[in-house]
Amino acid sequence: MIARNTSTQNHLQRQPRTPRISAVLIASGLAYACLHAPAHAQPADGSKPPLEITNVSSVNADVQFVRVTAEIHNRSDRWACAPRMLLRLRDAQDQDLTVTSIASGGRPNEREEMAVASRRWLPPGGMSPVEYVRDHKNISGKAAKVAARAGARDCSGSPPDVKVEGFATETTSKGWIKASGSIVVGGGTCRAPAAVIAVYAPDGTIHRVYTVNPVATSTVASAGQRFDFTRTSIPVLSDAPTIKVWGDCSAYQ
Repeated sequence: MIARNTSTQNHLQRQPRTPRISAVLIASGLAYACLHAPAHAQPADGSKPPLEITNVSSVNADVQFVRVTAEIHNRSDRWACAPRMLLRLRDAQDQDLTVTSIASGGRPNEREEMAVASRRWLPPGGMSPVEYVRDHKNISGKAAKVAARAGARDCSGSPPDVKVEGFATETTSKGWIKASGSIVVGGGTCRAPAAVIAVYAPDGTIHRVYTVNPVATSTVASAGQRFDFTRTSIPVLSDAPTIKVWGDCSAYQ
């Protein structure tokens, strides 16, 4: 395992205003990045920053579960909290479909569906993966398209300073990827420290998103604390898959 202090690699395209890349590491044909966003003060007015949703995956109507993944980008100079994807599923004729779920109280939802992004604190210029999953049997028709937009709530309190260090992967004897590393709190406090892992498909869309909580979600970590984590059974999608990882905390500090 060799760590390289570089901001560009073949499989990691740096976007404008992204968080600082702490390290990019290459091993066994795998490319991945540890992304760290230093804490900054939230503007006093708490107004919501402009968000953009990109890289929305296509809808596969021939499997049991409809899965939509995307990237939410914070294009402003202020923090966004609990970013989310708001979406409508549509059939091949562009007709809106309704979805019945626990979130809708067991009734068909006539409004937009919602999926909360994996990163709860989104810094200026930052990106969060987001994933939406529903069983086809709970959808009023055959989903073929998706219309999506992004939203967030106001932030309160000081943003946490949290990062992932020592991120590494290995391929297990059963052909899966095992990922591990340490979540490090740099300053302030961090409720429910977590590692957010995004695995990209060969076409550049997000294939899966994993949130790893190495300690109880009620844990309030303080500056200097470190928490080791491991995530197993990550699928191998290509000879050189792209995997990105971030440290994160609960948006309710």
